[in-house]
Amino acid sequence: MGILDLRTIVLSHLATGLMCALVIGCLWGQYRKRYAGLSFWLADFVLQFAAALLLGLRGQIPDWMSMVLANTLTLTGAFLGYVGLERFVGQISRQWHNYTLLVVFVVVHSYFSMVEPNLTARELNVSAGLFLLCFQCLWLMLWRVNPDLRRITGGVGLVFGAFCLVSLTRIPVLLAHPHTTDDYFKSGLVAGLFLMAYQLILILLSFGLVLLVNGRLRLELQSQEQKYAAAFHSSPYAITLTRLSDGRILEANEGFVNLTGYQRSEVVGKTTFDIHLWSREEDRGTVLNELIQGRLVREREFPFRKKSGESVLCQFSAALLSISGEPWVLSSISDLSERKRVEAGKEKLEVQNRQLHKSESLGRMAGAIAHHFNNQLQAVMGYLELAIKDLPRASEQPVEFVTEALRSARKAGEVSSLMLTYLGQTRGEREPLDLSVACRQSLSLLHAVMPQNLALETELPSSGALIHANANEIQQVLTNLVTNAWEAYSGAGGAVRLTVKTVSVGEIPATHRFPIDCKLHDHAYACLEVADEGCGIPDQDIEKIFDPFFSSKFTGRGLGLSVVLGIVRSYHGVITVASQPGRGSLFRVFFPVLAAAVPQKPVQVTQAPKGAAGGPVARPAQSGTVLVVEDEQAVRHTVALSLKRLGFTVLTAKDGIEAVEVFRQHRDEIRCVLCDLTMPRMSGWETLTALRQLAPGIRVILSSGYSEAQVMEGNHPALPQAFLSKPYEFEALADAMARVLANEKASDNGLQDS
Repeated sequence: MGILDLRTIVLSHLATGLMCALVIGCLWGQYRKRYAGLSFWLADFVLQFAAALLLGLRGQIPDWMSMVLANTLTLTGAFLGYVGLERFVGQISRQWHNYTLLVVFVVVHSYFSMVEPNLTARELNVSAGLFLLCFQCLWLMLWRVNPDLRRITGGVGLVFGAFCLVSLTRIPVLLAHPHTTDDYFKSGLVAGLFLMAYQLILILLSFGLVLLVNGRLRLELQSQEQKYAAAFHSSPYAITLTRLSDGRILEANEGFVNLTGYQRSEVVGKTTFDIHLWSREEDRGTVLNELIQGRLVREREFPFRKKSGESVLCQFSAALLSISGEPWVLSSISDLSERKRVEAGKEKLEVQNRQLHKSESLGRMAGAIAHHFNNQLQAVMGYLELAIKDLPRASEQPVEFVTEALRSARKAGEVSSLMLTYLGQTRGEREPLDLSVACRQSLSLLHAVMPQNLALETELPSSGALIHANANEIQQVLTNLVTNAWEAYSGAGGAVRLTVKTVSVGEIPATHRFPIDCKLHDHAYACLEVADEGCGIPDQDIEKIFDPFFSSKFTGRGLGLSVVLGIVRSYHGVITVASQPGRGSLFRVFFPVLAAAVPQKPVQVTQAPKGAAGGPVARPAQSGTVLVVEDEQAVRHTVALSLKRLGFTVLTAKDGIEAVEVFRQHRDEIRCVLCDLTMPRMSGWETLTALRQLAPGIRVILSSGYSEAQVMEGNHPALPQAFLSKPYEFEALADAMARVLANEKASDNGLQDS
């Protein structure tokens, strides 16, 4: 048997097929989970080996196995190899035409093997089938594949081109020199040469597929490197790669340049010691020890030094990497300045929201307490006044006791009034007022109440900014602020400084500004400053000092600053506080300045009579019927007794619905209605509207524990002739009745004599 004997060539082909199958098997074992299609490649080479084995056993096994089955396995293997290549490059297509090709091949091969044996026809059939399948592989590798992969698939494409060339060359050779025998092993030298060519190309294909997988891995590695490089250099964080042993910087990104101020060329090749990156070198030692121990460093806060020398607090993370067997540190540094600013802003907003919610709650509570308190005080003061009038003048001691009780009740009423002032419900009439002049005219009163060991230093211009204010309320603001200042000295000597000036809205401090929800719109503000060098206010107490009854000085005190805040709130102004414990405090009150100068009346600081609705009115003897509408039985009773003392006949009703019914029955008798505002079933406003519908000219006085300003807010279809703020005294009631009935025939459409 010679070297080119066909059986020898088939045996070498069998050995070659086994070797190639083992190579592809190793490839499949390593990358089958990473890449699709490798199982089809392995099936291809296994079938090629099986086909060579069946071919080598010709003469020892049935002809249909060595002819039909062997060549069918060869073509099927080629088909599976094509399917595997499609899956590998992600270009999957339908295979109906190849299924048809396999069926036609099997039919033709069976015919020329079993029906009309013809070796030439069978080899032509194999050559044509291989050409068609290998050409599809060639087209896939060189044209159909994604352009990104084409540079690594070209080699395999050329191998399939060789397959096509050999198959295409074999066809004309067979046509020109057909076999004269049906025994393949006697077909001659040419058949052996073509088999050797297929064998060589199969070896090239197996190694080409190995190179194809390696190329794919290389592309993916390059892609990953590009992605990591892009992520590294485009990250907003400062990222560095430094050698563990000496801190030498191998690479730094743009984020590092932006954070530190160094250019990349200034740091690459340098150590962190050279550029003094760590503000504290012991921090670097701590990080290195943790990394060497195998621990990750995550989101730790360290100060770092910029090129300018500025220290900046940063968040630091690091991990240990191995590059060429040498340990390196991959670090990420992010500037915490912006985050700290955001956190501080968020914390400030939370404080403001908390303060605002607390202010709203205190407001609701203060308003409700003042209303109910005033109602009860109305009954107490009414009974006390009636008792004084009924006590014999000879019994001095009982009269004195009751008078003192009435005086205490009046003081309690003042506290209730201060609670309403805290809500911004002030009652004084306002007019253009020079703040500097108003303060100067209050100096004598301030000197009188201040301790002798304290000095009052003033800086008051002769003519200051005009504001729209009430002189008594400005005096109240000034007195409370100065009192708060001298109390801060706790009996020690010192000075309180009082200053008035005009500032722009931009000069108003943004911190510790009250009320929290204030909105500054005006361009200029009149500023009243009161400063001391006393004990100061702890920072945690500043947001509480305007709460009603909060005080760090005396238990039960603390309405002074609450009243100041209420008055300033009603003026749409603002208060700021600056203080340091042990160094004193500075209170600034800002009032909107009037846009245009207005002729100013002389400032007169006077105390209006409690409950009086205007100037004194002569009171002739009264008569007629008055309807008292009040849901509190005690108040209803005392008011009725007081009106009877004034000479009136009194009808009563416990709510608005009952009042309307009583009015219908006594319409011609009733001269005036005294009606409470807050009642069940029907409010005072609803009662007033219903009564005016029955008698448009009926005189009505509204009364309430709330302030007149709060009661009169909004639009109402009908208005009363007068308003009495509870608790009111007998004289205030008598004056209101006299005023309302003084000109009973006049037609009034609005609130009068208020």
